[in-house]
Amino acid sequence: MTKHGGTFKLSGETRDLLRKNSDFFEQISDLNGDEASGKIPLNIRGKDPEARTEAVIQANGDVEVTFVYPIDGDADAENGRLYLRDTFLFDSSEQKLKSFKRDAESNNKGSGNWAAWLEKYKAAIAAAPLKAEDEKVQNFAKRVARTFGRPITDETGATFPEIREVWVKDGCRARFRYWTR
Repeated sequence: MTKHGGTFKLSGETRDLLRKNSDFFEQISDLNGDEASGKIPLNIRGKDPEARTEAVIQANGDVEVTFVYPIDGDADAENGRLYLRDTFLFDSSEQKLKSFKRDAESNNKGSGNWAAWLEKYKAAIAAAPLKAEDEKVQNFAKRVARTFGRPITDETGATFPEIREVWVKDGCRARFRYWTR
């Protein structure tokens, strides 16, 4: 783990785990569907380029990981978009989940029902808030939240010594020299 954290696109492995643990999103996905039936015509877009994790190492060593999932009816963020943010705070060993927070926000673009949809999501989150102690949250944290991307370089772009050591030990020395020139 680095001292500065980072922001990373969701990996294929993480997207697969999200699909396998879709019950974690029922609170949001239950609102989505056919607009004619009073539902919101949007979906969580796990493959969208804006789907990402944000990791921050706290001063005390705790690890804060936020999953950001676009919620939209199409691939164009410029015509309006919502985001679901799930934030997990782990102890420094990433073994104990200390807190969890779910929130929704808008990119404040586009016209239409975005503000009303955002309020519906926020109301659903507030009506049944998930807590770190909840079994569903604990299971998701153990299976999925710890799969977030980790940087292999520091703020200047230099490869971390612990990564370099593994590459050299595994026989990647020639390729490593090429990549780090």
